[in-house]
Amino acid sequence: MRLTARAVHGVHVCVHLARAAADAPGRPVPLAALAAHGAVSPSLLDDVLRILRIAGLVRSRRGVEGGWLLTRPADAITVAEVLAAIDGAPVSVDGVAPEELGNDPATAVLWAAMRRSLTSLLDGVTIADLVSGELASCARLVVGAGAATS
Repeated sequence: MRLTARAVHGVHVCVHLARAAADAPGRPVPLAALAAHGAVSPSLLDDVLRILRIAGLVRSRRGVEGGWLLTRPADAITVAEVLAAIDGAPVSVDGVAPEELGNDPATAVLWAAMRRSLTSLLDGVTIADLVSGELASCARLVVGAGAATS
C-alpha cells in the first residue's frame, strides 16, 4: 500500500472538519483555515476537497460565512471511504488486486489476506475514532501483540 499526499491530507481535512463540527455544529470551516491547519497549499487542498465533494463526503457553503463541512456525522465516515475516494482501492497494483496478477497460488493467498486485513482495518476506523483518540489505544494493542509474537 502506498498513500499519496492527497490521501493523507484528505484524512486530515476530515478530522479537522469533524473537530470543528464538534466545537461549532453547522459552522463551515473556511479554506484558509483548513490550509493553515494542515500546512498544505491551497491548490492541493482545493484538489482534495473537490475529490471529497464528488465522493459525497464534504460539502461547501458559499458566502462570507462560507467554508466546508462534512456531509455526515464523523462516526458515519470511515477512513476507507476517504482513502478510496482519493486513491482508489487500498491495496492494488495499477488498479488490479495483487492476487490477480500472477498464477502462483502461494503468493495469491498472501496478497488476498493482506488486502482483506487492511480493508477490514480501514473499514472499521471512523473519522470520529481518530478525533476521539480511540484508534490510538487499539493501535497500541495491535502493535504490542505483534511485538510480543515476533
